[in-house]
Amino acid sequence: MKKERIDSLKYMRVVAMLLVVLIHTTAEALSHLEPSDPWYHFYLLLNRFTRFEGPVFVFLSGVVLFYNYADRPYTQKT
Repeated sequence: MKKERIDSLKYMRVVAMLLVVLIHTTAEALSHLEPSDPWYHFYLLLNRFTRFEGPVFVFLSGVVLFYNYADRPYTQKT
């Protein structure tokens, strides 16, 4: 039996991917700025508050695995 796709997971993945890009770009900007620069704290704030992208990917993987395998029997083969 084919299960219905959960479209909202696709959008959550897109958001998590954009957060990864944001972390890498702000880290690059921070490496070129001095702490006395006015933009330094803005980039630092963005970089620190978007650090939950890793747990989002782990959560999404767990949801997808649970959704796909929850109704299958737990045997040694599976």
